[in-house]
Amino acid sequence: MSEIVIIQPDENNVVVEQVTQLVQTAANSLPGPQGPQGATGATGATGATGANGTAATIAVGSTTTGAAGTSASVTNSGTSSAATFNFTIPRGDTGATGSTGSTGATGSSGVIAVNAPLTNAGTSTSANLSVSAASTSASGVVQLSDSTSTTSSILASTPTATKAAYDAAVASVQTTRTISTTAPLTGGGDLSANRTLAVSAGSTSAAGVLQLTDSTSSTSTTTAATPNAVKTAYDLADTKLLKFATPWQTKYRSGYWYEPKYIGPTGTNTLVQNAIYLTPLFISEAITLDRIGIECTTLSVSTTVRLGVYNSDSNGVPSTVLFDAGTVDTSTTGLKAITISQTINAGLYYIAHAWQGGSISPTIRVIASGYGNWTPLAGTTQQTNNFLSSYYVTGVSGAFGTISSPSTNNSSVGRMQFRVA
Repeated sequence: MSEIVIIQPDENNVVVEQVTQLVQTAANSLPGPQGPQGATGATGATGATGANGTAATIAVGSTTTGAAGTSASVTNSGTSSAATFNFTIPRGDTGATGSTGSTGATGSSGVIAVNAPLTNAGTSTSANLSVSAASTSASGVVQLSDSTSTTSSILASTPTATKAAYDAAVASVQTTRTISTTAPLTGGGDLSANRTLAVSAGSTSAAGVLQLTDSTSSTSTTTAATPNAVKTAYDLADTKLLKFATPWQTKYRSGYWYEPKYIGPTGTNTLVQNAIYLTPLFISEAITLDRIGIECTTLSVSTTVRLGVYNSDSNGVPSTVLFDAGTVDTSTTGLKAITISQTINAGLYYIAHAWQGGSISPTIRVIASGYGNWTPLAGTTQQTNNFLSSYYVTGVSGAFGTISSPSTNNSSVGRMQFRVA
């Protein structure tokens, strides 16, 4: 540390000498300039081996496309020991335009079709389109008009023209004029106010508006039946009437057996194979049948008799099948019946049977030959002592089908019966 001394000069220069000594002492204590480097010392001993460090890792992160003209770059989003490198690769410059490709094949021609009011004065591939003018018979382009006096049928009125006409009509109404009504119209009066006209509802005591109905079961007294309802009622009534007069008006009872109105005694007889015998059957009211049957008196092995009922045509002749009940087995004797469920309306029908199967006819209960039933059957020749008992058709070996021009029969016919459900 330098020492600061305040010097006071004296006459003997003692002080000066003292100062000189101090300065010399201070100069000796200051460092001198650096000397030359000494020779390298001997190598020290090798230190002990340090512990193994944690292994570093490298992973690839994202790869991003940079803007064209920028530099590629790699950044580490991880750490020095667990690096994750993210690469940015600049987009290349746009390449030169390639040469023009060859011309493609010509596509198919488009077709232009139009509907009114559009019209085409050109062709389907080179159109010249326009819109037709409107008229009272066709839609199209129309010009508006404010006129209330034109009689044009090709212009359209604007709201302005409509309002002008309305205002003129309102202004011309004479409030002293009246509207008179008579029943069933109501709501008349003078024209000083709005009037609402109405038609009174009809009833059994007054004419008026009625609603139509197709119902045939309604008991309403304020609706009117349509022709459809009347026809339905007529058709139903028609089915309840007998098509031909008969002295027997049977009232059928459930669970009871009935048969055609035969005349004459019963007997037994064999049948002609594959021949349908059709006996007139009058039904006086709509019923449901649950059985149809016949009696076999002498069996015949492997034989059957088919049973059913035919409708009659407008001439009272059997025509189409009402139902085919199937067959009964006549390889044993006794009363034979088939269970059915068949609704039948009032009218003339023909109950039918036909022997089918086997080579020898079974013997069945019949109405004796020469007799028949109360029937309108008539032949083309005058009859002697025999009744015309039925119609018949030959050559039917399977299910019953529609028949035409059947022949009349005056020999015995099977006695058939049916039961009412």
